[in-house]
Amino acid sequence: MNDLKIRTAIKEIEFRAHFEEIDTKVIDEMGLNLGSSIIDIAVINGSMMGYEIKSDHDTLRRLEKQIIEYNKVFDFLNIVTSKKYAPVIKDYVPKWWGIIEVEEKGNEVKVHQRRKAKLNKHISGYSLLQLLWKEELSEIIDVYGLDKRVKNKPKKEIWTYISEMLALDVIKDTVRQYLKSRTSWKADLQLK
Repeated sequence: MNDLKIRTAIKEIEFRAHFEEIDTKVIDEMGLNLGSSIIDIAVINGSMMGYEIKSDHDTLRRLEKQIIEYNKVFDFLNIVTSKKYAPVIKDYVPKWWGIIEVEEKGNEVKVHQRRKAKLNKHISGYSLLQLLWKEELSEIIDVYGLDKRVKNKPKKEIWTYISEMLALDVIKDTVRQYLKSRTSWKADLQLK
């Protein structure tokens, strides 16, 4: 089963309700760590959920590095796979990751939740702040009354400063709000 079939099945079956929710954004191919990693599907609402797809045409070579990056950002993570990797995928992902198996039976695609995702306790405020544009970081500095001189520093210093000054829960809520409010995600992302 290929990536497109799996992605379509997940969206039609798992995310159908999310597409009707005003406060939820579903993003395909969301870049993390300045684009060095890309998660297949991100769902952002009251939390951030990531879905990494491993189809029959994929390998698991990059998964270890992807896991490290995804763990820094998402509240909940799921690995979505076909029958090819279903028997072994639990050996590759942390125990708190969800496992979703997608199988094709004739013209029908079935989705089976093999393990439910649990809350991630490894999120990094610094990594979350990397998802924001400089203008958004500047607004955070203003809103929370932080040192305005930091606005003129390189982004790395801004990420460090804000992550040290604000509680992780505040950073998580703020980043989610910015990501959900973007109207043309990919076009804007390429321009910034």
